Parts: sequence; structure tokens; C-alpha cells
Amino acid sequence: MIPPSPDLSILEQLGRRPRILYLGMDGVFSLIPLAALLAAGRRVAAVVLPGAETRWASPEVAGADLPLLDSPVRPGLAHEAWKHGIPVLEVQRLTEERAWEAAAALRPDLIVIACFPQILPARWLALPALGCLNLHPSLLPAYRGPAPLFWQLRAGEGVTGVTLHFLDRGIDTGDIVAQAPVVFPPGATQAALESTLAESGARLLLAALDLPVLPRRPQPAPGASYQGFPAQADRGVPATWTATRAFNFVRGANEWAPFWLDLDPPLAVAAAFAVEPEGTLAAPYERAGRTVRVRFATGVVDFLLA
Repeated sequence: MIPPSPDLSILEQLGRRPRILYLGMDGVFSLIPLAALLAAGRRVAAVVLPGAETRWASPEVAGADLPLLDSPVRPGLAHEAWKHGIPVLEVQRLTEERAWEAAAALRPDLIVIACFPQILPARWLALPALGCLNLHPSLLPAYRGPAPLFWQLRAGEGVTGVTLHFLDRGIDTGDIVAQAPVVFPPGATQAALESTLAESGARLLLAALDLPVLPRRPQPAPGASYQGFPAQADRGVPATWTATRAFNFVRGANEWAPFWLDLDPPLAVAAAFAVEPEGTLAAPYERAGRTVRVRFATGVVDFLLA
């Protein structure tokens, strides 16, 4: 049986918008939806980040060893919150009593999650009256798990997507609120892919929160899949792939480098910087300094050696 859909209009009748507790981490997939919520005037009670200890954090006490500070690669979620006067709670483990008491004291109507590395305990799931929503970078039920972009790129998928869904006791198994497909841009890096998907997810989230009642439908059983964190063997790049597939995989999953080329002997590469889909090469590979050109089933890719 499908649980009843949360009725957001009840709060509107009381003259207030839902109090949102936002869980995320450093990086654009968390930052962009939060920024969209704040730009739309949504009421964010606090932002929760993973941390070395459980505490309320402020700009004055944030240390360089914590994932709170801005950087060119990973924009700071905490700084976005602080700019709007929103408190930031660092949490070592959601199971800690101190973390639970801090969250419960905020009395959130809704929990929104975008890339948080811990599973919500049962009492966190039951805390907000409107439920818990999660943004996931795949078209669920396919590619459940902690690294969906990696596995989609490895499989050579041409289309990815983002899903807004309710959380339940499973991993990425809750009822779907909305979905949007996104075409994989050729040669995009992981950061670029995350930005594109985050922007699409932010639009889904804002559109859903503007509805009087949140829609929900169970995830279908066909097509469901789960993948864990990649092992070293999963970062292998077979020579039987096309050059385009190999290039897109290494570029799009670049944060999982190094990758291993299926050569004799195997070579570790840190990045891919050029592809010739119709290119040819007399030998399996040609090495020059820190670069290597590799022949695939069709085409050639230029890599930077690790």
C-alpha cells in the first residue's frame, strides 16, 4: 500500500512554509539545490554536514581540516548557509544522541537530502511530518547506491537522469516524486555532470514543493539495480571498448582515478584528454613521456599516465 501523500497546503493554510532540514556535503550536487531553495525563499532551518565531531559550527571556528571551506573544486555548503544566516550542524554519526537531539529541537516539517554519506536512522525518518526527500543522480530504480554516476559511465549509458524520491528504510528504494532524464554530454568531467544533474534536481525539488500535495509512486521492480563503491578492478578500461566509451568513462569518473588500461603490461592513467573516434594506430599503444595513445576496438584515446 502506498503511504498517504504529504499535504503541503495544510502549512500554507497556517500561514507558513515548511521548515526544511537540509542534509548534504561539500560539492555542487549538494550546493546547487540548497542555493535554489534559498533563492526561492524556502525556509531552511539548518544545514547538516558530515564532520569529524558532532557540533554546531560557525565561520569563526571552522578549521581548514573540515569540509566547510570554499575551494575551486568543492564549493562550501556551509558558507552558502552562513551567507543566509542559517546554522550548520556537523555530524560525525547520525546515530549519536547529540545529533538526534539537535535535529529534533529544530522541529523540521521536511528533511531534504542531496548527497549525504550516511543512511538516516529510523527516528530521523519519522521526525518530519512531511517525510524525507532525497535527490539521486540516476533514473531509479536503476543504479541505486553511493556512486551511480561511476557505474552509468562504466556501462556506457548515453542518458542519465535525476530522481526526487521519498526515503524509506531501504537504500534509494523509496517512492518516486519526480524524475528528469539528462543526456550525458560527451567528455564531461564528473564535476560538470554533477552540476548539470544538480540543476535539474533543484528544478524538480522546487516544482514539487510548489504543489499542494507531494505526488508519490512506488519504484517498479523491473530494471532495479544496486552497485556499491567501485573497487580497483572496476576502474579497468578494456581495449575492446570503443574509444568514445573509454574517453567518456575516464573523463566522467575522473575523481576515481587512477584507471587501468587493459594492455601488456597494464598501464595506470590519471586522465583522458583527447579522443579520435575514427582514429587508427599500428600498435596497441604508443607512449611518449607522460602521455600514451591507445588503440581501442574503434578509435584512439590520448591519456595522461598516473
